[in-house]
Amino acid sequence: YLVLEDLEAAHARGAHVYGLIVGWGSCQGTFEDPYEVDENGLVLIDSVNQALDTAGISASQIDSIIASANGSLNKDAVELRVFAKLFNELRSTPAIITNFKHILGETLGAGGAFSTTLGALYLKAGDALPVISADLPIPANLAFSTGRETAGTLALVSDLGYHGESATLLLRKYE
Repeated sequence: YLVLEDLEAAHARGAHVYGLIVGWGSCQGTFEDPYEVDENGLVLIDSVNQALDTAGISASQIDSIIASANGSLNKDAVELRVFAKLFNELRSTPAIITNFKHILGETLGAGGAFSTTLGALYLKAGDALPVISADLPIPANLAFSTGRETAGTLALVSDLGYHGESATLLLRKYE
């Protein structure tokens, strides 16, 4: 089970805390075709910017990105273009892109919840992230996981839908 609750309430009941949600955002576009994808990625850009604003941080502070990528070439390409645009600040190390949907699938719509849960577990444990094997051009400020990188201390979880919706969470490792 994944339980979202106030940190003080979790401490009071002796719960084991795996991560903190420090930022969030969501956006809904309007599309007539339920399988249409916003080619400009405006809903994803908006939800990521909302998450960064609520957390009070910049994209340069994100260590890893848990992408919504589910194998849809068009949607996955939009997501990668948006991340390349949003994470364009110079960094000492690239933000690592990984995902779990290539392992789990959409799981009847619960893919975002599973990505959040697994993201928190990977942050806490410091385990190497799942490998992403993609033959796509990627800017130097981003890198696909090779299976050697960890989630770091701050991860962005993206969920981009076909119906013009997007949700983004920022998870911080809890020490």
